[in-house]
Amino acid sequence: MVNHNGAGEGMPHFWEAIDVPQGFDPEQALRDLSEGEHSTDQDDVLFPALIQLNGTVEEFERDFTELLNQEPGVTTRNLSDLVQNQVEPQDMEGEPGYLQMEAVETAPPLDPNPNGDLVDLVLDGRMLRLMAQSYQDEKLRPLVDRIASISVGIPLKPNSAANRGAAPVRWRVSDAPEGEDPDRLAIVAIIDDGVPFGHDLFRNTPTDTRVEYAWVQDGVHVNSPNVPYGREFDRNMLNNLLVQADNGRDEDAFYRLTGQADFSDIAPRNRLGFSATHGAHVGVMAAGYPRPDHPLERVRFPHSAPDLDVEDPPAAAIDPAENPIIAVQLPHAVAADTSGGNLTPYLHSAVKYIFNRADEIARKRGVSRIPLVINFSFGFLAAPHDGSHLIEKILDYMIALRNFADPGLTEVVIPSGNSRELQCRAEVEFSAAKPDPVKVLNWRVLPDDRTLSYGILYMPHDQEPRELLPNNSRVSVQLAPPDGAVSLPVQEIPNTGAVLRNARNQIIGIVYYQYRPVFRPFQPPAYRGQFWYGVRDTHVSGPNDPYAPPGDWQLIVTQLPAMPENTVLDTYIQRDDTQPGYRINGRQSYFSDPGYERRTITGLPQVQDQPDAYCKRDGSLNGIATGYNTITVAAMMENHMRAPGLQPGAVAAPYSSGGPLVGTQNQQPDVAALADKSPASWGMLTGGTRAAGWYHISGTSIAAPKITRRIVRSMIEGTWAGKNASLPTWVPFQPATGDISREDRRIGLGGVPTS
Repeated sequence: MVNHNGAGEGMPHFWEAIDVPQGFDPEQALRDLSEGEHSTDQDDVLFPALIQLNGTVEEFERDFTELLNQEPGVTTRNLSDLVQNQVEPQDMEGEPGYLQMEAVETAPPLDPNPNGDLVDLVLDGRMLRLMAQSYQDEKLRPLVDRIASISVGIPLKPNSAANRGAAPVRWRVSDAPEGEDPDRLAIVAIIDDGVPFGHDLFRNTPTDTRVEYAWVQDGVHVNSPNVPYGREFDRNMLNNLLVQADNGRDEDAFYRLTGQADFSDIAPRNRLGFSATHGAHVGVMAAGYPRPDHPLERVRFPHSAPDLDVEDPPAAAIDPAENPIIAVQLPHAVAADTSGGNLTPYLHSAVKYIFNRADEIARKRGVSRIPLVINFSFGFLAAPHDGSHLIEKILDYMIALRNFADPGLTEVVIPSGNSRELQCRAEVEFSAAKPDPVKVLNWRVLPDDRTLSYGILYMPHDQEPRELLPNNSRVSVQLAPPDGAVSLPVQEIPNTGAVLRNARNQIIGIVYYQYRPVFRPFQPPAYRGQFWYGVRDTHVSGPNDPYAPPGDWQLIVTQLPAMPENTVLDTYIQRDDTQPGYRINGRQSYFSDPGYERRTITGLPQVQDQPDAYCKRDGSLNGIATGYNTITVAAMMENHMRAPGLQPGAVAAPYSSGGPLVGTQNQQPDVAALADKSPASWGMLTGGTRAAGWYHISGTSIAAPKITRRIVRSMIEGTWAGKNASLPTWVPFQPATGDISREDRRIGLGGVPTS
């Protein structure tokens, strides 16, 4: 029998103070902090990465040179080589040579970070390890502090990367194609997992696809100048493969020819070998149109599937040829990690790739830039929720660049999230009504979780940087495992924290503090502190492997004298479930709050927050849904259980996340769409990876592509005038207790905007 309290030895856990490099998340910290506790097997493996610097690359390299002259050593020299040998000015977003912003009359707004360069790299694995080790040396620490944050993707398979000198995907704002304005034309792009780019509903004829370009980011690489890793397919390639696949009739053969139904060691568990994927459900809803000449139209596109038929009745249907498609298939390991920890570099490259290929489509057609809608039905929980997450800044900035001088040319649609009932958000309130200076939050970590679990406690925004000294700290934060080994108090001292070790001296938990500048559009720069807390997986894989004890951990937040009165802090537990179709790895931890009511006294689901509960439903919006230029879509549900005399209508789906948070902006979804037929009949009918496959799927990920579909049609019809001009006339998201009428809900099925 395994003793969780002592890692099998019956000895207690113990805490140790440690320093954490700025910009490290708990996964990086737990893996790379201590020298000798990590594997160097992946030192030579390539990783896509985004590095946000405090300052410029030139300043970073200057500091490297000074350190090399003063303290020559292998560690520092290797770290220098990793950056100096790969970074060039044209690879830096925000650098004029890259975006050629001098060719634009007025510089586009919404720079991702006015105070530092964003560097897009493909680097090898020793970078993280050397950063963590260097930070423990006080002489090297100022150099590491030049890195504000680092977002690292999953390691690329050796046969999926072009080469070590692979340049990131590039797109220049000044390289606009020349030609007439496009008429009755709009592109839909899908970034997702398992996008079925050979689907019958994506074709004009059996052997003529509407998919102009598809990038499989973890595909087996075939030399291409357009992508640094993975595999790209263009329309000609796809059409040739359709001909080889029995003239488009053998879908399995098509996906085998593309390498996307290959379960060998070269490309394990490719998603399109399965009949259902997230990308199929979303893609068909966003861009699927039946071919009018198809002899099996009623079978392949059944009229019993009203979710698409009602959306596009024959009189209003667009010509599919007016709606070319670009597909980007995320690496399956990125999609499987619902925390989004590996997502940022892949998403950044995906958006640039889509912009690049959309411009190429325009050049081929002899027109200027074509209207574009990107559907990205992903999300996670633990984020600042103030528009300052790196993904939000990237999307805001890239949309602003392409929309510069042409509002409404480009839109990105994302879901509001399905986390309203997950018990993953809590408030820590210090007020006269709740005077206790010590707040204890129960954090339930589930057994047999094969992934990291973590959360973030956010401090209020500071308009000026704080003097971060112990006597000026507003709170102290401690973390305690189920066996009661309470951590050292962590105060507002940047990059300090504590790690929990087991009897074998292995790190199994962490709590630490970071202080970061916050750059939000249309607002002055601010500063914000955040406490990270995390634990290793609870799955026991071997007698000597580290694991965290499952059960009720405690997050202890203590008010200190510097804390202002009536302060409310937000904390989020990161998303950690498992996507359907994947092996179960993550199990969602949550706040186990005795005051939280799941159901009313009558047994119906409780939709309102309780004043005495610290666990809250409101404010659980998707962590990347508080940007300024993206469009956030909530889910509505048909409600037939109405009181006598009231008309049937639609209500907010109980899982659909929203807001508001006190003192914040962009906390409500922009628009709503139907995603469920009734409380007893969840979901909408949408497609699988094969033409004959149909599935009922629920969630805001299905609501989002409905709005994508409607925006595309509005662009083709010439009625779309941009988010701010067009969305106010569409059905807005209502509070959990609100409803919309049967007439107004037509937008949920893709009908005309309401007046």
